[in-house]
Amino acid sequence: MQPLLLVDFENVQAIDVELVPPDYRIAIFCGANQKSASLDLTSRLQPLGSRVQWHRVSGSGKNALDFHLAFHMGRVLERKEAGEFVILAKDTGYDPLVKHISSLGVPCRRIAAVGELHGSPVAPVVQAPKPLPKGASVPANPELERVKAILAKTQKNKRPRKRSTLTKHVSAMLGNKLPEAKLTALIDSMFKRKLVSEANNVVSYHF
Repeated sequence: MQPLLLVDFENVQAIDVELVPPDYRIAIFCGANQKSASLDLTSRLQPLGSRVQWHRVSGSGKNALDFHLAFHMGRVLERKEAGEFVILAKDTGYDPLVKHISSLGVPCRRIAAVGELHGSPVAPVVQAPKPLPKGASVPANPELERVKAILAKTQKNKRPRKRSTLTKHVSAMLGNKLPEAKLTALIDSMFKRKLVSEANNVVSYHF
């Protein structure tokens, strides 16, 4: 059974479609007062075809969308139409529901960004370490190792081929939480460690 990603579109509008694994179905829940989605998002969702379903809440009210999303989960669970549930929302109010579904033996979790689909939520950003003396060994970088692990699981023909695309891709993997300077340093580190190289504006991977 395919995993199901349920999106609280009132709570999170940034959906990094390119980071959603190909075996996932997506259910996007819109509030009654949300009249449209961006052209950029809809154009990126279009190639997914029937994998994506839009659900508009019929009325407004406190937590109206949350209840619709939870009800939909229950129906899908009863019909055994999904093997895993992932809620895309920054609202911690979903956590008791996640805990209950998990207690039934069904994989269920909440994420705040699509990049977290590939692992646990990103840890808070810490201050960058000071440069090492010349000749000293380079310590392991947990963020770099996380990015490498996710990319290693991605089909080679689906990895970003432009440096700018790679930068956006890596930022999404890490929950779009890295400051621009640290993100740039992370990308530079990938090149310095020869994990990737660039020729004729095309990025190649060496892992």
